[in-house]
Amino acid sequence: MIIMTVICVITFLIYFAAKLKTGFHMLQQESYFNSHYLEWTVKNLSKNVSVCDLMPVIVFLCALALTGSSFVSAIIYSVINLFSAWFCISQKPAAKKPLVVTARVKRLIVTASVLVLALIAILVLVYKENIYPLLVTFALLNLLSFLYVALVNIINRPMELYINHWFVNDAKKKIAGMPNLKVIGITGSYGKTSSKFILTSILSEKYHTLCTPESYNTTMGVVRTIREKLTPAYEIFVCEMGAKYVGDIKEICDIVHPEYGIITSIGPQHLETFGGIDNIIKTKLELADAVENKENLILNGGSQIIAENAVDGALYYSCDKTDKSVFWAQDVSYGPDGAKFTLCGKDISPVKLETKLLGKHNIENIVGAAAMAIRLGVSEKDIAFAIKKLKPVEHRLEMKKNGNLTIIDDAFNSNTAGAASALEVLSSFPDGRMLITPGMVELGDKEYEYNFEFGRQASSSCDYIILVGEKQTLPIKKGLEDKKFDENKLYVAKDLNDALAKMREITAGGKWTVLLENDLPDLYL
Repeated sequence: MIIMTVICVITFLIYFAAKLKTGFHMLQQESYFNSHYLEWTVKNLSKNVSVCDLMPVIVFLCALALTGSSFVSAIIYSVINLFSAWFCISQKPAAKKPLVVTARVKRLIVTASVLVLALIAILVLVYKENIYPLLVTFALLNLLSFLYVALVNIINRPMELYINHWFVNDAKKKIAGMPNLKVIGITGSYGKTSSKFILTSILSEKYHTLCTPESYNTTMGVVRTIREKLTPAYEIFVCEMGAKYVGDIKEICDIVHPEYGIITSIGPQHLETFGGIDNIIKTKLELADAVENKENLILNGGSQIIAENAVDGALYYSCDKTDKSVFWAQDVSYGPDGAKFTLCGKDISPVKLETKLLGKHNIENIVGAAAMAIRLGVSEKDIAFAIKKLKPVEHRLEMKKNGNLTIIDDAFNSNTAGAASALEVLSSFPDGRMLITPGMVELGDKEYEYNFEFGRQASSSCDYIILVGEKQTLPIKKGLEDKKFDENKLYVAKDLNDALAKMREITAGGKWTVLLENDLPDLYL
C-alpha cells in the first residue's frame, strides 16, 4: 500500500508541476496581477482545464472494476499521469516569451510545493489505507490548478510587498548618494524605448551614460537597474518609465527624481487598465510635474494630445514644423538603407542627418533625443555621428535582408501610430509588399475600431496580407472588406508558424518586402 501510494503521489506531482508551470508563466505575463490572470483564464478555459485532469482517476476506477487489483490500477493511473504530463508539455507551442525563473517565481514554486506536500501528508495521515480521497483530491487540484496558482500568489503577496519596499528604499538611498547624477525620465504611450536608446547613444558621445535595459520600465525594473548597474562612474541615467495605472509614473519619479524629461506621445495605449484617455493623459504628465525646470522638459508637439495639454515653459519638437516647435525635421526621405533628413531648430544651424532607422515616428524620436542632447551640451557634430551609427532597436522597424526577401520586423509595436507609420514605410518599397499581423490589443472598447481602421489603412499599402488568428483579427478583416481588398490576396493563419509557412510559399522566387507588425504574447493566442 505504501509503495502504491508513493508511486501515485510522485506521478501526480509530475503532472501537477507541468500544470503549475503554465499557470506561473501566464501569471508572470500578467505582471502577477491575479485579477488579470484569472480574467485571461476564464477567457481561455480550454487552455487551463483538460480531460487529462480527470483521465488518471477515471482510468484508475475503470481498471479497478475490471481487475479488482488496487496495485495494478495504481500502476495504470501512474502511467496515465506521466502520459498526461508529456502531452501537456509536448502539445504546447514554443513560448514567444518563456517563463523567466526569477527570485519571485522561485518563491512561488517553494510556497506551492510546501502547500501541496502538506496537503498530501494530511490526507495520508487521516485516511491511511484509503487511497481514494487522495486520488480525488489530485483530480481536483489538476482541474483547478489555475485557482491554486492564484491562491499561492495571494499567500506570497505580503512577503513580496515587504521585499519590494526594501528594494525601493535601497534604490532611493543609492540615488540620493549621487548628487551630481543627471536623471532623464522618458515616458509616452509609444516611442519611449526607441527614444531611450537613441538618446543614450547620442549622450554617450560626451557623457558616461546608463539607461534602463531592454523594456525595463516598471517600478521594480527601474529599481533593479539602479541597484545592479548604477555606479558613481555614471554621469547620466536615462530612465524609461512605463505605466498601466494612474500613479505609476509618479511612483518611479519619487524614486529617481528626474531633472530632465521627455514625453514622446500620449495616445490610446493600455486603455483596459487605465479606463480612459483622460487617465492616460494624467499619468504621462506626472513626469512633467516631477521636472521642476520646465525648460528641461522636451515634449512631442506632433502628438495632438500633448499639443492640446500644453505645459508652460516646456520645449516642443516634432517631425513636421508646428507653431510650437523649437526643434523639427524637414526634407525627410526614405530608402532601402534608411532615412535622410535635416534637423532644424530655432537656435541652431540646420544639420543634415542620416540614419538606418525607418518610419516617421523614428524621425520624431531622433529629433526629440537630439533636442535633449543639445540641451545637455552635446555638439551637433557628435549628434550627427551618433545618429549615423544607430542600429534599429530589435523588433522595432528592424530591417533584415535575405536575398530577394526584405523583412521589416516591427514585432514589438502594438499601437495605432506605430502601426500606421510602419505601413507608410512598407508602402515606400516597390511592388511585392506583404503584411503579417495579429492586430493590436489592450485598446479597451476602442480595440475593434482601431483594428478596423488598421485594416482599411493596410488595404492600400499591401499586395498580400496574412492575418494571424481568426478571432483576434476579425476587425482587420472587416476593414479590408470595407476597402474591397482582394480576398484572394488575404490569408488567415492559425498561428505564427502557419503564417511564416504561407509567407515562404507566396514569396518564393520573387522580390518581396514583408512587414511583421506586432507579435502578441502567449496569453493572447
